[in-house]
Amino acid sequence: MKKKSLAFVLCVVLMMSLPVGCGQKKEAGVQKGPQNVQKENVPGSTGGTETGGGNSDVPYIKLGIPMARFESRNMVTMLTNAEYIVGNMPNGGEMYYETGGGADADSILTAIEKLIAAGCNGILVSPVNDSMLIKTSQICEKAGVYWGVVWREVIDPEVCEVIYKSPYFIGTVTQDDKNVCYEVAQEMADYGMKKIGLISLDKSNTATIRREEGLDRAVEEFGLEIVAEARDLAQAADAAQAVESFITAYPDLDGILIAGSMGYNLLSGITSALDQYDPEGHMKLGVVDFLDGLDTAMAKDRVLVSKGGIWISSLNTLTTLMVNTISENGLMGGEQLDIKVPFITIKDMDDLKDYYYYFEGELPWYTFEEEEHYLSAYNPDVSADDIVNMAATFSLEEVAKRHADLKPPVPGPIKDYEGYVEP
Repeated sequence: MKKKSLAFVLCVVLMMSLPVGCGQKKEAGVQKGPQNVQKENVPGSTGGTETGGGNSDVPYIKLGIPMARFESRNMVTMLTNAEYIVGNMPNGGEMYYETGGGADADSILTAIEKLIAAGCNGILVSPVNDSMLIKTSQICEKAGVYWGVVWREVIDPEVCEVIYKSPYFIGTVTQDDKNVCYEVAQEMADYGMKKIGLISLDKSNTATIRREEGLDRAVEEFGLEIVAEARDLAQAADAAQAVESFITAYPDLDGILIAGSMGYNLLSGITSALDQYDPEGHMKLGVVDFLDGLDTAMAKDRVLVSKGGIWISSLNTLTTLMVNTISENGLMGGEQLDIKVPFITIKDMDDLKDYYYYFEGELPWYTFEEEEHYLSAYNPDVSADDIVNMAATFSLEEVAKRHADLKPPVPGPIKDYEGYVEP
């Protein structure tokens, strides 16, 4: 890729190893998700013991994620979809969160140990690098706890050789990082852009590696030039400073491609800087991941295209796979699954409003009645192929059609769905 790097390396202390963002921890120590509310007349309940029907031999589910639970829109909806599944298992369940004090590999490993000590029987991890997964595998195998990887492709062959031999590793659920930046860059090239500023994650991040491999292809194929870049930005002020630096150094900049972000509120900083330094609206954004403030940026006609939505679908799919593994005390189909979820493409406010309504509002991706089809505790005939297909059919159109008549609140046998409510 043809790049001219600004002397612009911003080092930040990250709070979370997600392809999304960071924020302030609500409290120290292992943090539980919202607790189940006692409900009367629950199907399958007897003698005051609340259950959700299904296979009563399934243990109480405790899933742990080494990250903090924030109250931003995308974080709430991402996690409440998973909590909705876990909380409605036959004997109930909970989600647990822990950062271990940071977002580096050692902190995440510490968080995993704390989550297991808190009684978690499944761990869902988004690693900062592949090498930490060897230790993750050792910790979980020693404790007899199943674990899986979300949002990150494992690409180191030596690491794969180790973890895929473990009977406690259930597999990965990742997004199509290989093509997403290629497709966004193609849209920018088709619009007439040539000189692009890049905002991305650290180069050691596997999502970054795959996304920028696709960007490299687009640069060569469409004659683009990445003239400046900034990485691992965590705050709006950092993003505003990056954009200011881009435009000051390259006044003929055509646009900015956001290939990944560790900060929820970056778009507010980016759009404010563009308002100041490009008031006529010449420069456009290509955005990977649906960041907070996307609606404001789109309303200002700053966003050419955005691809995202994979946080909910990836975590929801891995949660489904994990509870099935725990329910059956064994891998689905007898082997690990590596599942890909597609990105959703949004180009205008109508698409974004539909996305917010069906995914980041008061409706779940699947009602629990729909989800039961994919859970072995309720459907003993469910197969690994069913889970793969569940992820593959993820789209705004599919969900909008399925939930055209669905209105909140959405019940569950034990736990109702509690999504994001507009303040």
